[in-house]
Amino acid sequence: MKTKLTGVGLIFVSVVVSAFLGCAGMAVMPPAKNLSAEAALANLQIDFATGDLRRQYESFHEFTHVDIGFWMIITTDKPVQDFEYVRFIPNLDLAKERGSFFLGETLYSIGEFTPEKPFMVKTFGYWGAIPQFGISFTDADNTKKYFLISESMKDGNVRLIEINIINNPAAEAAELLFR
Repeated sequence: MKTKLTGVGLIFVSVVVSAFLGCAGMAVMPPAKNLSAEAALANLQIDFATGDLRRQYESFHEFTHVDIGFWMIITTDKPVQDFEYVRFIPNLDLAKERGSFFLGETLYSIGEFTPEKPFMVKTFGYWGAIPQFGISFTDADNTKKYFLISESMKDGNVRLIEINIINNPAAEAAELLFR
């Protein structure tokens, strides 16, 4: 029998797992890369969708992931291909591939993501919770990039953190745990 977690159930599971893993799991995350330092590559930014920020754009790609979340806007300064809002499954084997994830399901996709039309998603940021959500895209150098959406425990701001993806068929089985 299949059951779906409600938003409250998902938050409860996230808190329990976070408590089990402790804050030490956060320390193994690789530092965010500053893409703006590489002129040929796109620089993607995320922020909470304030009224002022929304008024800067005529239209958005829009996706409601969870009803109890916050609206966030992701922008790019250069077009990128194959933009996706995705589920990531943390690699819980911290002895190997520290700070890595398996790629889960794609929840929303855009063929070409451009500066003129940002992506607005209603979701919530995570800090050490399971499962995790974020974005992926193919950059100008034809490299697939993966970024986790994370809310800072220090200042409450939301940010994108580049992560490593492990290709592993067992990830499909792990994904079923979080559906």
